[in-house]
Amino acid sequence: MDITTLTSLINTFRAETKQDSITPDSLGQLLQKIVNVLEQASDTATLQLIVQWKNLITAIGSVLKSISLGSDDRNNVYLNIESINTTNGMGQVSIFTIRQATTERAGAMRAQQVTDLNNVRNKMNHVAQLELKVEATASSVLLALHDKYNDVFNDPSLLQKELPLVSASQAGVLSAADYRKFSEASEATPATAHPFYHIECDSKNNVLYVKFPSQLISEGYVPYLLRYSKKRPRYRPAEDRQAQRTYGPTMKGWHLFYDQNKIKVGLHGLVQFGYNTGSDENPVWEYSQDIRYTFGNIRRVLKGTPPKRTLVGYKIGFGCRTHLIKTRRRFHFGIVFAPPITAKGNRSLDFSKAVSNIAEFQVHFEVKETENSKYGEYYNIVVSL
Repeated sequence: MDITTLTSLINTFRAETKQDSITPDSLGQLLQKIVNVLEQASDTATLQLIVQWKNLITAIGSVLKSISLGSDDRNNVYLNIESINTTNGMGQVSIFTIRQATTERAGAMRAQQVTDLNNVRNKMNHVAQLELKVEATASSVLLALHDKYNDVFNDPSLLQKELPLVSASQAGVLSAADYRKFSEASEATPATAHPFYHIECDSKNNVLYVKFPSQLISEGYVPYLLRYSKKRPRYRPAEDRQAQRTYGPTMKGWHLFYDQNKIKVGLHGLVQFGYNTGSDENPVWEYSQDIRYTFGNIRRVLKGTPPKRTLVGYKIGFGCRTHLIKTRRRFHFGIVFAPPITAKGNRSLDFSKAVSNIAEFQVHFEVKETENSKYGEYYNIVVSL
């Protein structure tokens, strides 16, 4: 403990030289001051605790004081690590380098890597602006990707491709000279001259087949499903799609049902009927051998109120009429082959371009008293010739 204060009190007391200056009262005051100083002094346990803390702190060695970003360059990132030595109180500063990123480990990105990434981003923006250009001459057609920035591809000449001319062994483009030859030949050929093929319908286990379709399909002709029905066309001005429709005369005969997507015929004659699982604006066609899909919607007609509702029959739209079938009814269908309908323009079938006869078949719809497990309804559908 610090005895400086006690020594000072004792020296002051000893310096008294006056007679009778030392009295019991003055001596008591001195002793009381000594007791007060001793009361404020730390005991041995407190001193030992302080010494232990000192030993622990000095044993640490150094204490982190701050971390700051040091001077940087294009390849490295540096950190200034400032610390204090707990033994002597001296400060020290060390420099820590964050290692660069590689394909095997994480790390700091170099300035060159940022430059490379920016270059890739800019080139990807330029890729989105590539333009496909077609240059045609009398004897060739050249396809080329145009890079207006000239920085996406190293060799722009590799982006040009001349299409081959058509021949007996490969597809290709038709030269102007060959086109003139075909045009002159077509003018000399009567407009009504076109190939004609005979086809027939057949059925097995209620599955429809077409006989002799392979040559038609191989030459690019497609089948169409026809209905022998009454039809009343509707008209509306093309320039005003909101105008009220007008109706034409009722016509009875063979009419196209949907378009070339409604029916598929395999090379061996198997017939599959299409049904739309999408919408009218965005159709999604799926196909089945089930004769049920020769119709559109088959709607159940009930009478009465639950729980005493009874089945009246089924409604089927056919042509411009909707038939309520309470017992049975027979419908006439046909299949004909013709060139594909173009993607744009009139979507109706030009029968003058058909290359086969109409192969006819019939579909019998009969209302039953017991439920058909195949359809989950009280009817049965059978195909016949």
